[in-house]
Amino acid sequence: MCCVRPSHSDSETSSQLGQIISPDPPPCGKYSPDDDDLTPPPRPSAVDTEGEFGARPAKRARGALGGDGGGGGGGGGDAAVGDGRDRISDLPDAVLLSILSFIPFRDAGRTAVLSSRWRHLFDQSLLEFNACQPFPPEEGRGCEWVIRSITDILAARPHVPIRSFRFVMYGQGFANNLADVDSWFRILARRGVRELDVDMLYTVPTPLLPRSLLEFSSLEILRVLSCDFFYFSWPPPAPAPRLPVLRTLDLSNVCMSQHCLQDMLSHCPSLECTKLKNITGLDKICVRSKSLVRLFGDFGNLNELVVQDAPNLEELVGIGLPLSKAKVKIVFAPKLRVLGYLGKGVRPLVLHDTVFDGGIVQSRTLMSSIKNLAIQVPFSEKGHTIFVAQLLKCFPCLETLQIEVSQQ
Repeated sequence: MCCVRPSHSDSETSSQLGQIISPDPPPCGKYSPDDDDLTPPPRPSAVDTEGEFGARPAKRARGALGGDGGGGGGGGGDAAVGDGRDRISDLPDAVLLSILSFIPFRDAGRTAVLSSRWRHLFDQSLLEFNACQPFPPEEGRGCEWVIRSITDILAARPHVPIRSFRFVMYGQGFANNLADVDSWFRILARRGVRELDVDMLYTVPTPLLPRSLLEFSSLEILRVLSCDFFYFSWPPPAPAPRLPVLRTLDLSNVCMSQHCLQDMLSHCPSLECTKLKNITGLDKICVRSKSLVRLFGDFGNLNELVVQDAPNLEELVGIGLPLSKAKVKIVFAPKLRVLGYLGKGVRPLVLHDTVFDGGIVQSRTLMSSIKNLAIQVPFSEKGHTIFVAQLLKCFPCLETLQIEVSQQ
């Protein structure tokens, strides 16, 4: 049985990156705990070091690798060990750039300051920008300090390409610095940012995002959490968004108007996946998108969900639709194969010319494209058997049916 629930949000981004340098490397040899000598054997060396350097096998082996591989006395070995050669910096630029991309931004900056070999690479390696306000604030590093620091960093490196930008803020003070945030978005747009994550969880009051957020010609992924969109206070017609290559849109705890959301869905020609959760300020969603493939959402506060024109839509999963007793109308979605969650509270359900109003199907055009269906059934109420039997008549080519007990 196939579950049609949407996967966890991609908007959950982690700023913890792996370290590539360990001060105490693990032993290279293998040994058994049953052996009498529990000390791991030394690393194999090109020369015999048991007699002269028995207490320092690791350093002697490194000295041997740095030398010419021959015998030689202790003086030559000590010179090889103490030559201070930075072998990592001998690697090609492409490898060093890859290393910088895996370490935290702060450590990458320190590396560039301390090493002249890495310095010119820093301007090419600033690909992941995670700006997270410390919690709790450390030594007065609150909202004002974080905003000032981000502004200074962006100004100090005006030509650095940025692949992704994540901004996490909480508390008070953000509303007084919207001009700075607007300048960030404009700078990021010029630098070709492809992924933008704005998280204002626990920010008081809920910030109103500037218009420049929707003017990224290179943006592919946009995640917004706990913000108000400027469209909410703008009278229509508002300027249309300019996001030509946006593929993924993830909105959570966002206040916006119906006009704003409809414009975002219809004016993003590359949009494929949209996730909506706890969207306030609207009671109806009308989907018009030539490119949209997947639409996931928590539609518990909706009165109506209309798929007007979505020729490539394949998955429509709306959690909370039965609870809100919303009207669902699918006008044109010829490729739709996954649909959920339907229930007795979803009425009427209009599928092309077919109208289902809880019990009797007025069948004209059936949806043969639906393969996976998820429904919520109130088994404690009378008539649930008739409800399921009549509903299944709308989907003659159904392959997988998921039934959940309605909690209403």
